[in-house]
Amino acid sequence: MSQLYKGFLALSGLVILVIWSQARFLKNIDCDKSPGHGEDRHAKLLRTVEVLQSKKRQKKFQGIFKNRSWGSSETVSGQGSEMRYTGNIRKLVALSIEKFGVRTMIDSPCGDCNWQWAIPGLEKISYLGVDIVEEIIHQNREKYRNMTHMRFETLDFSLDPFPVKPDLVMCRDMLQHNSFDAAFKAIMKIEDSGAKYLLTNWHNHPYQTPRESFEWNQDITPGGYYKIDVMLHPFNFSRPLMFRSEGPNGVSSDGKCMGVFKLPVLGLGDGTQFIPTLEQFSVCRHEVVVLY
Repeated sequence: MSQLYKGFLALSGLVILVIWSQARFLKNIDCDKSPGHGEDRHAKLLRTVEVLQSKKRQKKFQGIFKNRSWGSSETVSGQGSEMRYTGNIRKLVALSIEKFGVRTMIDSPCGDCNWQWAIPGLEKISYLGVDIVEEIIHQNREKYRNMTHMRFETLDFSLDPFPVKPDLVMCRDMLQHNSFDAAFKAIMKIEDSGAKYLLTNWHNHPYQTPRESFEWNQDITPGGYYKIDVMLHPFNFSRPLMFRSEGPNGVSSDGKCMGVFKLPVLGLGDGTQFIPTLEQFSVCRHEVVVLY
């Protein structure tokens, strides 16, 4: 056997050994440490954290509803959901349904649905009320079982996807009872749902109250409360298309209003407060003020 042939065999054996060793090395790599699988693992861990946060929110609001902590004998959802308080916003929702051709509406959260059933024209569309408190949903299904246009589902507003694609989402008295993290996730979920319009509330500057007495947009734990202005930092909503003041006869001591916003809306405003003119502030107590 020639020296050249022996050298060729030795080199071939070395190449085969290197390839075999590399194959064993690749086979034994922990796939979870590769970038793609690491991202999957992190996503699962983040999901676990979100589920734990959701259970914490659920427990808190279950306690609020069970103990009627929001101080109303008429509704577990609080005085802001009493019939006498919601006359103006029922008319605003009805106008929104008619003006924007709404066929499907999601109400998140719906609470015990004390006033929503009385929205004029609601029977002409598909209404889905969602809430994190399972007992409330069971009660709603029983109470409104004869209203076939109304359905109810247990759902965490900031975690679970909507089961249907809505035209309009009403998110009233929810953001200001939750942390910024939960509120932002909820708004982004609404924007990703395919909805075209958002109905939500904020606290305006009533002319009879010193502005300094208001403390807008405070990060809180679930079940807490702050006066919210969605057009200020960190939400920075763009201006509403139309709005109306809340409260009995349109009078609210803290300047609470409800408006219709064109989606998307988060971060698209200039971060300044929207203060109605004196004329608009007077008119919005009796009728809807259309801005755009």
